[in-house]
Amino acid sequence: TRFEEAGPLDTGLGLEYRCTPLEKAGFARHQFDKVVSFCVLEHIVNREEVLGIIANVLKPGGWLVMSVDSLATITDARLIAKHKADHRVQTYFTPLELRALLEAHGFRDIRIWPIFRSPYARRSFEEGIDREFQYHRYRKFGALARLELDEYRFRHEDRGMFLCATAVKPA
Repeated sequence: TRFEEAGPLDTGLGLEYRCTPLEKAGFARHQFDKVVSFCVLEHIVNREEVLGIIANVLKPGGWLVMSVDSLATITDARLIAKHKADHRVQTYFTPLELRALLEAHGFRDIRIWPIFRSPYARRSFEEGIDREFQYHRYRKFGALARLELDEYRFRHEDRGMFLCATAVKPA
């Protein structure tokens, strides 16, 4: 049996993990205070339906915290096509597109910001696409430290590899 067919996994910590499409999860209206989505929406074909469900299951005043792929700093069409095919990406988002999508589903107080904005982040991600994100285990640690330093240096750039967003469901 596939994991998604096995039902919820109780961690014993008051958390429950489900591996199932949101449309089939059966969550109740206004069930959650917060929904977190990390690099998911860009892979979903029916994102309008999914965002409608997220808006429905959030309590009034509830928060959506998310990130999406942007790849805004990559200009090599071959790498973008490879990434899109390898990872089944449906859409790369711009801040305007993401804002419009969230507003269309009733979200307010929307904040969107790019991350991994530096030339080093771009080169690292381009290399990752070509290497299928297989790195030497120790190289990862140095790369993360460098990314963190560069992220601060390039904090005023308006484009990045990913977009992060927060949005509130009106009360």
